[in-house]
Amino acid sequence: MHDILTVTVNFKMREKILEMLRSLFSDIEGTHLKVQPVIVDNDRADGLEDALKKEFNSKVIYIDAGANVGFAHGNNLALKKFDATYYFVANPDLVFIKDQPRTIERLYQF
Repeated sequence: MHDILTVTVNFKMREKILEMLRSLFSDIEGTHLKVQPVIVDNDRADGLEDALKKEFNSKVIYIDAGANVGFAHGNNLALKKFDATYYFVANPDLVFIKDQPRTIERLYQF
């Protein structure tokens, strides 16, 4: 089981999601938390799946929603599928601040 499962729904936000994931992995670096990012793709046309495989290999779980199922349903696809102590719905434009590292760890401890 994961300590934290992050869920992000994509709809034409490939670059924002890649930036968010880079900042997330930087934020949790050096922690002992089991954090699993999950991306639910509501729009395959932007090439996000290939970009995730290229940059993050198997660190990110990709779910193809099959169509634009909307924000809430997209999140529910992931939230119902995985067990975690905490769930973190992360919008694509979220960026963790480098000057304030370990935000996820501090939230988990709180």
